[in-house]
Formats: sequence, structure tokens, C-alpha cells
Amino acid sequence: MIEISTLPPTIQILQAVVTLGAAAIAGIWAIFKVAKRREHSPRIEFTVDVEFVGRQKGTWLVMAIAWLDNKGLVRHKIGKFTFDLRIMNPTDSVEDGGKEINFQTRIPKELKKGSWIPEHWEWTFIEPGLKT
Repeated sequence: MIEISTLPPTIQILQAVVTLGAAAIAGIWAIFKVAKRREHSPRIEFTVDVEFVGRQKGTWLVMAIAWLDNKGLVRHKIGKFTFDLRIMNPTDSVEDGGKEINFQTRIPKELKKGSWIPEHWEWTFIEPGLKT
């Protein structure tokens, strides 16, 4: 085994340059992973559904469901997560909405507003790889 101190100065300089170059390449790769691939950002898949549970004295009972799937590598913190439940009566006409609702069908009557997060919570979170 050869000790570094016994190597000629040119070899020692070359070794330092190669080590520095390898460290620079590793640093650039780390920046690429964080910035370009956005590994520091949450990746949330969001699904909303309504299940019709049944009828009770002529009124439909429904269950609104929101699924959040964190497919990213970081925790996703949520402070505001609200919903509006809207209905159409049989006598309502079907109309396209404006730009403010991305030209989706306008549902005129608001039945209920609420939050998926309890009022006494300031925020909630979803860990990476979890679906809630």
C-alpha cells in the first residue's frame, strides 16, 4: 500500500482534482434530483365521490367521500379543505357554467357547505405513500 504523502506532488494534485470533480458531479446530481424532478414537492392524487346510502322518509341519504393519496416523497400539510354539496331539482334546466367554474355544468342549489378537516384542527397532513 502506498501512502499519499509518498506520492509525487503531481499525482497528489491530480488525486485532489479527481476528488473535487467527483464531489461536484455528486452535488449537481443532488440539485437535479431536488429541483428538476421536484422530489421535495408533494404529489397528491385527489378523488371525490358520493355514495347514495338509501332513502329515509322520501329524502336521499348520501355520503361524500374524499380520498387523498400522497404519491410523493414528502409530507403534505393541509390547512384548508372545504366542500360545497350542490343539488339539482327535476325542474332545473341543465346549463353550462362560465369561466369561473371552467364551463362545467352549473348546479344551482347549494345544499351544504363544510370542511373535511374538523373545526378545532388548525391543519392536518398526509405522510408519503399513504392514502387517507
